[in-house]
Amino acid sequence: MPQQLNILLALVSLIALMNAINFLDNMNGVVAGMSAICLAGYAWDSATRGAYGLSAAQLAIAGACVGFLRYNFPKARIFLGDAGSQFLGYSLGASALLSYVGAPAGWGRTGAIMMLGYPAFDLWFVTITRLREGRRVYEGGKDHTNHRLASVIRCQTRTVLLLWLSGVALCVSGLVVLKLNQPLPTLVLLGLWMSLFLWAGVRLSSVPPVQAAPPSPL
Repeated sequence: MPQQLNILLALVSLIALMNAINFLDNMNGVVAGMSAICLAGYAWDSATRGAYGLSAAQLAIAGACVGFLRYNFPKARIFLGDAGSQFLGYSLGASALLSYVGAPAGWGRTGAIMMLGYPAFDLWFVTITRLREGRRVYEGGKDHTNHRLASVIRCQTRTVLLLWLSGVALCVSGLVVLKLNQPLPTLVLLGLWMSLFLWAGVRLSSVPPVQAAPPSPL
């Protein structure tokens, strides 16, 4: 593949992930917790490749996310905002690219992308459902996967914890794929996660979006 095309794909992927993380910053603790988990996973991968400086930087950002959670989850006193979510999106995207480039050529590189499966799934879900409904993709709304999941579970705290658990499972799957660098485990895990996300997308699309509360009168 030409070098210019590789650079273009990397930039498009990075911008898309930054927007995916910004989209996902809609419930207390989701982005900070997911970012801490994924950055810890990338730090592990960096350390196994001997990139200890990069691993330390990734762990530092992950630690900052954990410290932030004290004030953001479950009841938020401070928020990430666009600046915070975009920074974390860039950090995750850059980590994924460095992990992808640093891994040996082969099937294992899929693991670097697999670790960020949930933000990508939510971005695709919101884009498809809003286009299907004739809405603008960039509009705000409580129609994300975590909002609909919270409607089913009826508890935001348990929803966030479940999403963190899925983040851990995705990171473990990605690290296994990176480590083994074999077609069979890669295809099995990739097929499993894609099937799970497809099933979840179909089920959640039938859950009515959460209606925003009307503005209070002055």
